[in-house]
Amino acid sequence: MLRYYTVGNSHNKFEEMLIVIDLLIQFD
Repeated sequence: MLRYYTVGNSHNKFEEMLIVIDLLIQFD
């Protein structure tokens, strides 16, 4: 999960948001 946050933080906010949504779907 920390890896996803690091990758998202290196991109723009929109792409970071997509990563967060993807994580929410996985943990649903």
